Amino acid sequence: MFGHPSGGRFSDGAETGGQLTCPVGLEFSGVGYLSRSTIGKWHAMGALLMAMCFLAPACLTTQTPSRDETASQSVPVPPPAVSGIDNTVSVKIALADSFDVLQGDKCAGRSRNSGMRDGALVQLRGDTVGGSTSTTASAHVERRAPRIYRGKPLIDDDGIYCVVKAVFSPARPDPSSRYSIKFVGGDWLQDLVHVGRAPYGQLDRPGYGSGDVGIQRCPSLLDPPTKYCD
Repeated sequence: MFGHPSGGRFSDGAETGGQLTCPVGLEFSGVGYLSRSTIGKWHAMGALLMAMCFLAPACLTTQTPSRDETASQSVPVPPPAVSGIDNTVSVKIALADSFDVLQGDKCAGRSRNSGMRDGALVQLRGDTVGGSTSTTASAHVERRAPRIYRGKPLIDDDGIYCVVKAVFSPARPDPSSRYSIKFVGGDWLQDLVHVGRAPYGQLDRPGYGSGDVGIQRCPSLLDPPTKYCD
């Protein structure tokens, strides 16, 4: 593995001179005495260094990560986008009064709120294109905390509501996004539902979305659900 010296001679305890070079950049120069055992050790050392450089390329070159690799390691990959838009009309009606509280925190409207109850059949009709679609409603009692005004609770509401919910899938969504609704056992509530705009970052889709409605029959929100008001 090592080159031959440029001058001198090799023997046990013999004199040698000149320069000894190796392929890994080491050199020996001068005059001295080298034994055959020393020369053998040098040959072994050279073979070991060459093998290390062939097996570990990093000792010859240094690989620098590319800009794309560095960016992928430092910037988190966002999750796939998920659309929250569907082809439905979601309706929520909060009755402030004129309803009965039933077992299991269920509720049912009465008087002009008749038909609004848990499990009721309800129809939705577009105000401009007509047609109708039906679904089943749910109704439960909701107890709301009083509003806070200047650090104190504002007692202007008994906080007891009958919340009626229904989700429809209209075959022809109304382009005006305005609907009328009717519960079995009650009258048509004209132009009651106005579908809101799509959430921020999503495209508006006329005729689809959600609408919240509040109905108060009695003059005061402090009136209990049991009070009859027309």
